[in-house]
Amino acid sequence: MSFKMEDDPELFNVAIKILDAFIADYKSEEHFRELEGPLISEQETEQFFNRYIEELGLQDFLTLKFTPHAVAQTSITHSGSSKKSKIIIQTPVDYTESRIWGTMHHEIGTHYLRRLNERKQVWFKNRTSYQMQDFLATEEGLACINQQLEHTLNGKYGRSTLRLKPYLFRQALYYWLCHMAKTRSFVEIFNALEKYISSPERRWKYVLRVKRGLTDTSQPGGFFKDQCYLKGAYTILRHRNIIDFKELYCGKIAVEDLVAISLEEKSVELVSPLNDLPSFMKDMDGYMAAIEEIAEVNLIPVLFD
Repeated sequence: MSFKMEDDPELFNVAIKILDAFIADYKSEEHFRELEGPLISEQETEQFFNRYIEELGLQDFLTLKFTPHAVAQTSITHSGSSKKSKIIIQTPVDYTESRIWGTMHHEIGTHYLRRLNERKQVWFKNRTSYQMQDFLATEEGLACINQQLEHTLNGKYGRSTLRLKPYLFRQALYYWLCHMAKTRSFVEIFNALEKYISSPERRWKYVLRVKRGLTDTSQPGGFFKDQCYLKGAYTILRHRNIIDFKELYCGKIAVEDLVAISLEEKSVELVSPLNDLPSFMKDMDGYMAAIEEIAEVNLIPVLFD
């Protein structure tokens, strides 16, 4: 699948503001990672994931697999021949206690639960007939927002002595990288990235991510899918005062579809997710306060006052 670079000056400016604010507060990504605390063990990682899965009652649907051959730190694979989906965790593990909660909110509390609820909707396996929109930006944007919950005042670690702000730093950085890749070479991006990432090794990995797939990385161009993270988060946070976040859990639904359904511009009746909601939504007032905090830290105002 190819992804076209989108020229959106507004989003690029948002990315720059987030990056500059983050650097002003934490100096570098490496310093922020140090402040997150010590890494946990593989055994502790397994315990965290199993408790999270059990709390949601998903033991019959999810299983863990640790492997040094994983491309991503964490991912979920689905097999039509198996009842259970696999959570693939790269070893050696790279989680702190707060980071693992964010990962679980992202992968299980967002991606997996929305996939589970998608099966209950009338458009399941028939999205085109119901004119359902591309959900990728909403999907990834919501997951990235939820990943920051533990850095808010309502998160498990938000009231600790050390308060880390819920910046959408990596999402903004991905957008910045895509913007740079459109006109610059691997080396040019690598050098410019030093402003935000001091570690040469981590800079190399970031630039490799956006330049992957090119036969000649000295030429402009790149893999632009990573724009969707900031684009989706920004769209959701801009509409946060008119979105019913529980309805976003009705399936793989885009913000645009949710708005169209609420305005009765689309004749689709949503099946409520009922019990298939993440634990962090048990206290919706607390969740919405966290959403507001994430928006404010990332300088994202509401679209409609």
